[in-house]
Amino acid sequence: MKRLLITCWRLIKKNAGSLFVFEILYRIPAFCLIYFLAGWAVRFSLERQGYSYMTAENYTQFIRHPITLLMMVLCSLVVLAVLFLELMALFTCFEASWRKEKCSAADMFVKGAARMGRYMKKRPVFWIFGSLGAVPAAHLYLIISESANLRLLSVTIQKIYKASPKSIFLGICIAVALFSIGYTYLLPYLFAEGRRFKEFRARARIMWRNGWKQILFSGACAHLAVFALTAAAYLLMLAAAGAYILIFKEASVRMSAALIYGQWLKKAFGIVWGSVGFTVILGYVYAAYLVYGSPEPAKYPKKKKKRQINKRVHAVLSGRAFAAFLLAMIVGLEGGYLYSISAQGTQVSDPSRADAAVTAHRGGAKMAPENTISALEYSVKSMSDYAEIDVQETKDGEIVLLHDNNLKRTTGMNKYIWELDYAEVEQLDAGIKFNKNFRGEKIPTLEEAIKYADGKINLNIEIKYNGHNENIVKRVVKIITDCGFEENCVLTSMNYGFLKEAKQLNPDIRTGYTMTMTYGDLSELTAADAFSVKYTYINESFVQTVHALGKEVYAWTLNYKGDMKRMIDCGVDNVITDDPELVHQVLLGEADINPGFLELMRYMMK
Repeated sequence: MKRLLITCWRLIKKNAGSLFVFEILYRIPAFCLIYFLAGWAVRFSLERQGYSYMTAENYTQFIRHPITLLMMVLCSLVVLAVLFLELMALFTCFEASWRKEKCSAADMFVKGAARMGRYMKKRPVFWIFGSLGAVPAAHLYLIISESANLRLLSVTIQKIYKASPKSIFLGICIAVALFSIGYTYLLPYLFAEGRRFKEFRARARIMWRNGWKQILFSGACAHLAVFALTAAAYLLMLAAAGAYILIFKEASVRMSAALIYGQWLKKAFGIVWGSVGFTVILGYVYAAYLVYGSPEPAKYPKKKKKRQINKRVHAVLSGRAFAAFLLAMIVGLEGGYLYSISAQGTQVSDPSRADAAVTAHRGGAKMAPENTISALEYSVKSMSDYAEIDVQETKDGEIVLLHDNNLKRTTGMNKYIWELDYAEVEQLDAGIKFNKNFRGEKIPTLEEAIKYADGKINLNIEIKYNGHNENIVKRVVKIITDCGFEENCVLTSMNYGFLKEAKQLNPDIRTGYTMTMTYGDLSELTAADAFSVKYTYINESFVQTVHALGKEVYAWTLNYKGDMKRMIDCGVDNVITDDPELVHQVLLGEADINPGFLELMRYMMK
């Protein structure tokens, strides 16, 4: 084990400077390309499918559409090519390190690209599958960090996880991970030696038979070292950012600054983590290959004429003038990338304005059973501007307040709302599971909720879609109209078709489109007067875009003081929360908005 780790350390140490420069100059431009390509692919597919915006309703159709699948394949090929070039460049550096030779960043790029070209020419298809098999293990850190940064990828993974049986999903993930771990150790045979799949199986078996215990245990140690070093670097960056905020930022903007800088650092940390992790993993794999699989790296004989041409090309590419030009170009790309991050609404805003409305989520779910009259009473007592309620339709067409399709969580009865008549629903206890003091609390009808709220509080009425309520919009609009409550409510839904129907029935009713994603052209969503968006997707740029359309932004669901301050500073029009009293304190400046160093660190790590 000691020999294996020492070999890995020497491979990295010998040309550590070149590895560092190459990763810095290669990763960020590569990420610029991948992010740009992914964004273009999403927009292109949306336009070709006739969607102006990606919504919860069209997401599944969007993902399954042949154009989207084609775009995914093309983007994946580009990503694999980018990663394959990096892999070949690192192998080139490790080979030089093993021979105790210096290898510049230019050498890594030029020789790695040449090796990549030769391999693709020789095996134009296998390189794809060869690279793909190693992705889960070799790029573990990149996958983890980018799953959080690329929201569409994150949403897709979450939907797959929810839609599939958990045991099967986890079993497949474990099987893929184990296969990829074993396969990664075969990369030097495939790509460094350039052997065919059948040719290296015997040698690979010998390597694993001779040292599988040492390889696995030392590999775990290498992973722990990567995690410890990058975590320490991350904490140091957080500490430096926290000190900067305390020294140079006013107390009124420190919370927002901490959250913004925390986002920047997470993105930077993701790139650093992916680079360091991939370099160490590949260095360790190559060390295992040297110690247990091959006495020395393979040498590639070349024809004399080609060698002379390559020498000339290398001389040009290694020259100072070209190196300076390349560095300037890369720095420009990196600057553009970092600017694009800050241009996405990550600037620190002016101190908060005290004109954002406050909405009690689910009628005041923190202090009373959600979607009940008691919850509405709390909303009024907390001086909320709105109470957000959810409505569904019973079997006999009565509109009642209920969030889930099933009644079990709030009442204990394992029945769906469309299976029961209102007479049965009326007998259920919606308060006992929250607190025994609310024993006997009933599920109210929308009409009862409006009669209580009239003159006391506005209502955000969210219509739930469950596939069993085709007439719910007509009934809800009729109740609002009959009660004369149009000016005191906003009708929201994740189903955009519901909003269009409501506008056709009564144009005077304000509407809000509840969204979990923000991709596409908002201007074409004309049936929505407001956009109710999960706060993690909201920044200054998004708010400005919506306001330019003459519409409002509602942020949900905020229960954390720093997030409340951040959204208010962004200029949102409505804050939806389970804790309306805390939002009022933040709005009025009564909450502590001058956090100490440790609290700033917690904000940035959030």
